[in-house]
Amino acid sequence: MGDLRTPRDFLTLLDAMRKSRKLSYRQISQRAGKGMASSTAQAMVVGDTLPPLHKLELFLAGCNVPPEERRRWIHTWHRINQSTPEASGTAPDALPTPDTTPQTTGRDVLPARPSQPVTPPVPAPVPPLQRQRSRSAGMRRLRFTLLALTAFTTAVGVLTASAILMWLHHVPTEIMFAVYGLLTVSVTSWMMVAQRHPPARDPTRGD
Repeated sequence: MGDLRTPRDFLTLLDAMRKSRKLSYRQISQRAGKGMASSTAQAMVVGDTLPPLHKLELFLAGCNVPPEERRRWIHTWHRINQSTPEASGTAPDALPTPDTTPQTTGRDVLPARPSQPVTPPVPAPVPPLQRQRSRSAGMRRLRFTLLALTAFTTAVGVLTASAILMWLHHVPTEIMFAVYGLLTVSVTSWMMVAQRHPPARDPTRGD
């Protein structure tokens, strides 16, 4: 067996030994016991890698190989296993993987900047002119409301006084209603026009 170099040569010779003894895989499985199935025995000799050592020992036992011959098979298994790159775990042509980690020097390292407290934004102050304009607009609306209320009160007073005078002078009811209607329409129209067109700001006033 000294001329065996590869696992394939070893397995071919192992299967040839089985055939020389005229044994089937099922017979080997029955003789080897529970640790060797017929499918396992067949897969051992058709592969390209060495079987585990305990499987080889079961296969040899199933073939009724004498102890001296078993030792030669096991010795050859160890020799091929040690010389096979797959068994040793290192490939002869394997090259070391280059280190792609970027190298840094002292110049590339920047010092950490101290953290600065975050200042909340300060709302912009309202200009004095804008505050003055807002105050002036509020005052104009207030004056307009007071004028409208005064005009309405005056109109009610005029209507009441007119009604009393016409009643004392025995003015016909039709004329009284006509006068009331005319005064009511006039006052209402004036208030609507005044509400839509408030008085303009007086440029001479300081407000």
